[in-house]
Amino acid sequence: MTKTILMTGATGYLGSHIARKLVSSENFKVIAVKRRSSSLYRIQEIAPQLTFLNAEESDWSTVMSSNAVDIILHCATSYGRGSSSREDILEANLLLPVRILASAAEQGVKAFIN
Repeated sequence: MTKTILMTGATGYLGSHIARKLVSSENFKVIAVKRRSSSLYRIQEIAPQLTFLNAEESDWSTVMSSNAVDIILHCATSYGRGSSSREDILEANLLLPVRILASAAEQGVKAFIN
């Protein structure tokens, strides 16, 4: 039975490696949540196998219910490099996962891995 994974951070270093492993298996459908500005260079070769959602436009509860999400894999982070503001760091590392987790609880998602 195929499991649906909602994944943040698939365009980053860690997430791209995990996403490659997941799509190489027939057991997982991966929905990758990314920022509009995110580069796909790390995952170009697997991009056709992913379903993409823009983080800025996502209603988490609707996304989870309409895609029957089984597992959330939160790999997105902000290290505060470059021009990242404190607000950007807070959003990526605390507020976003809390919003996703709250929606996951409402929708009965079985697992949240941070």
